[in-house]
Amino acid sequence: MISPVSGITINETTLNWTAPGDDGDVGTASVYDIRYSTELITEENWDSAIQFEGEPVPQIAGSSESFEVELGSGTYYIAIKTADEVPNWSLLSNVISVTIFDYDINCDGVVDIADWIIITNYILKGKK
Repeated sequence: MISPVSGITINETTLNWTAPGDDGDVGTASVYDIRYSTELITEENWDSAIQFEGEPVPQIAGSSESFEVELGSGTYYIAIKTADEVPNWSLLSNVISVTIFDYDINCDGVVDIADWIIITNYILKGKK
């Protein structure tokens, strides 16, 4: 099961989950397939979701796993499938949603103090 993401930054976030086994909760799976989409991921549309590159190699069942992903601004749905050596593929994991914000407010290609000044001024105007 993928847990809520952690370490949200400008375009990156870290996914966390517990490694499944290749036979339920025993052994070590062979491969992860981690995908994302701007649409809710289901078994029916899994093939149209975009696969991340560089997924980690599965560890022994019960191990803590993580994977840092980079996405543009927007809301994304993320899910995992796992396979054993045959390969027998698992069902879809839980699906999480993550929203990435683009803090380049002045659109100059850099997130810096100028962007934070704009954000701060906007917030302060709302408190008057």
